[in-house]
Parts: sequence; structure tokens; C-alpha cells
Amino acid sequence: MKSLRSSIDVVSVRAKQLAVPLEEGLCLHPEDSAVEASEKMLDRQYDLAPVLEEGSPIGLFAYNAFGDSSSVALVGEAMEPLKSASIVSGEAQLGAIVNRLNSRSFLFVLEEDGISGFLTPSDLGSVGVRAHFYSHLSHLETLLGEYLRLKYPDQSKATSLLRAGRLESQKAIAADLRARDRFLDEISCVSLQDLIDICGKDPEFRAAVARTGTGWNKVDRGFGEFRDVIMHSSRPLSTLGMTEPAMLLKMQRRIDALSEAVEKMLVASRA
Repeated sequence: MKSLRSSIDVVSVRAKQLAVPLEEGLCLHPEDSAVEASEKMLDRQYDLAPVLEEGSPIGLFAYNAFGDSSSVALVGEAMEPLKSASIVSGEAQLGAIVNRLNSRSFLFVLEEDGISGFLTPSDLGSVGVRAHFYSHLSHLETLLGEYLRLKYPDQSKATSLLRAGRLESQKAIAADLRARDRFLDEISCVSLQDLIDICGKDPEFRAAVARTGTGWNKVDRGFGEFRDVIMHSSRPLSTLGMTEPAMLLKMQRRIDALSEAVEKMLVASRA
């Protein structure tokens, strides 16, 4: 059977779409003064900068890389030579990018014509990354809603599983939508976190999540806040500590585990 995931357009962000072009970044040259280069980087609050020779990267210079040594005068003497571990394909998808940035804080992006730009953890708060996660969260929300509609023909039985405060909120939203003649159904009046909480009351669903290799207690919290931050570009990911690659990687794995579980539950429900 065709995967439900493939039937919905989920944004797939690639490295070349997120990369900072070399010409737009602070680039150094081997013959530059190491001290002056560090001062420039301090002014811009950069820890690392690419080193170019004839327009092509040959290494990476770290702020104050020469330490207390007065013998290091030039950038070329203190830079780290370009290594394959510092290069990622322009076609690499976000999961691979985040995984690489979790171990290296600077990646050169390689396209057909050579290295065109670079990525750092600060680029993980970009519009492209937000679009990626919003798309995946919306996809998950759609699948969870579909599953609950199949499992609970009487949707009030599903919403009755909510905590008292969340049930009151759901009823208020439903009443408002009815008053404006925009009511669809009970399930459409709950949040993504509510959908996850309701599904979590189902032992079979929790077991399906466990079969993905992820325990329920590692996937069932934090989606509400994360989605709110992702939706509003004025709210930095740092408010949730999400500029750290490890945190985004963890959230992606949680989304993937829930999505995989609900897809399998839907397939089983329709068999």
C-alpha cells in the first residue's frame, strides 16, 4: 500500500536552500593578519570563518585560533585545512544537516560547480527550517485527526479523554465555531498536543510508537510550544533551546516516531 506520508506534500529542505553564500559571509585569506581577522570576527560575533584562496575555500579559521602564541602572524598559519568532514552535499536534507551540525559547528556546502556556501547552527532558525518543521507537524496533525475520527465515530468519546482544562478549551472553541457557522467536527477543535494526549490513552497506539524504537515518555510532550515558536518567525527558536542541533534532531525523531506509528495504525484500521 502506498505510504500515507507520500500522499501529502511535506516540505523537504536541502542544504543549498539554507546555505549562506560565500560572497555574503565574512571570508578570510591565508595572508590576512590573524590578529586583525580575530578582531573582525569578534565585532561580528563569529567563532569561525572560511578561508579562501582564489575564491575557493581551503580551510577554516577559528577566532583567536593562535591562542597566546605571538609566532602566528597569518590566518594561513592558524587555519584548519579543508577536510571532507567539513563538507556536506547541497542536496542533503535537513535531518542529515542537523545530524552533521551536531558534531561540527561549521559545514561547507558543495554543489555541482564547487563549494557555494556554508552552514552553522545559527542557520537552523531560518524560514526554510521553520517551513520544514511546520509542514511535518501539520502532516502529523492531519494523520492523528484522521486516526481518531476512524477510532471514535462518536467524537465526544475522544474529547472526553482530555484533561478537564483542555476539555473546557475544546468546548469553548467548538461553541465559538458553531456560533460563526464554521464548525466542522469535535476533533478539529483540539490542538496537536491534545491529539497526541488522546492517542496516548490508547494502549495499541502507545505500543505502535514503542515499535518504532521510541518510548512514549520520550515523544508525548512539548509539541504545543514547539509549534507556536515554529509558526511565528518573530519568536526565536532559542526560547526553547532549539538552536542546538541536538534539540532539533530530537524533535524530528519524535515527529517521525509518531507519524510512523499513526500511519501503521491507519493502515491496520482500513485493512
